[in-house]
Amino acid sequence: MDLENKKIFRQPNIATDWIQGMTQEEKIEFEKSWRNSTFVLDKLKLIIERSLKSLEIDQEDDYDHPQWPIKRADRNGRVKELRRILKLLP
Repeated sequence: MDLENKKIFRQPNIATDWIQGMTQEEKIEFEKSWRNSTFVLDKLKLIIERSLKSLEIDQEDDYDHPQWPIKRADRNGRVKELRRILKLLP
């Protein structure tokens, strides 16, 4: 394995979830695509952050609903998953 092939493992921006199960060649190609996709990935990150912000604001009328604990649990699950996805992005 030459030095360029080892480089992908030292890149802190790429979560292992992205490259898990890939061959070395696939990892190298993925890294190239990753580095060339910052515009799209940054936009996706902004969209997710906006969604998170709106979900984290408590809605007063949520507590007027008899099923508010279920609505709250659903919101908490969505927030948790969006945060997990954000960790995958650069």
